[in-house]
Amino acid sequence: MEITDVRAHHIRIPYDAGVASFRQGASAISALDMVLVEVTTDAGLTGWGDAFAYVCPRTSRSAVDEMIAPQARGLKVPDAAGIPAVMEQIQRNLHLFGRYGITMFAISGLDIALWDLAAKVEGVPLHRLLGETRRTAIPAYASLLRIGSPENIASECKKALALGYGAIKLHETTAPAVFAAREAIGPAIPLMVDMNCP
Repeated sequence: MEITDVRAHHIRIPYDAGVASFRQGASAISALDMVLVEVTTDAGLTGWGDAFAYVCPRTSRSAVDEMIAPQARGLKVPDAAGIPAVMEQIQRNLHLFGRYGITMFAISGLDIALWDLAAKVEGVPLHRLLGETRRTAIPAYASLLRIGSPENIASECKKALALGYGAIKLHETTAPAVFAAREAIGPAIPLMVDMNCP
């Protein structure tokens, strides 16, 4: 079975961040942009992946169309064990563009689509290809967007606890914001802070 085509589809979903000031540069983000990667085969099977788009969907889409599709068309569809070698070779072929950022967004979309295809070929759910089940439940934490206002942070933390989350992750950059969260959730709840580069 061979890959006959790779197509990128830009999807835009309206998004309301509520009290969070979800911003990129000077602009508030009002939609979630995604680039879905569609990999078709000569056997009629289609695999789907997601190339991270963040605030650059047109660039991610172009990377899939201009860098990934030419690399993938005509390739034999690998089984699960063969995917890492195929992906490593594509990374090597595209090393001029770097192994980070937009290049990796596009490569990842193909990688995910190949795993989807491998599961379809085997006729099993994808999780079966990744290994045996080791646990029946995985603890989750609430990952809050950057909110800024200590009062709103406290309120959002309380909402997250009421929803059953056992830990909180902030994206705040000031001590008052973190202190407001800690006060709202108490000393026993794990609190993480991701400053997103500042």
